[in-house]
Amino acid sequence: MDLAKAWLADFPAAPAVPYRRLMIEGAILEAEGDLVGAMQKIDDIDAAVKGSAGRTEAEKQRVLRDFAKWRADLEQKLKSAYSFSAPNA
Repeated sequence: MDLAKAWLADFPAAPAVPYRRLMIEGAILEAEGDLVGAMQKIDDIDAAVKGSAGRTEAEKQRVLRDFAKWRADLEQKLKSAYSFSAPNA
């Protein structure tokens, strides 16, 4: 994890693809077990993609579909993390 954080520190604050840094931050949060934080990064990625200039609507939708799988995986992990068995009454 330290290597990923060191790499992120060297990553440009404003990369050519605005959501690249957010992807790395989200992956680190997920690896650390901060699933809610990682979901927030996906929300930030969605906003960055939707607000990006120079892309057609079709390109934006393709990129958003790519992140939909990650979102679904995180949602499943969150459900598993917060599910519990109710004791028999």
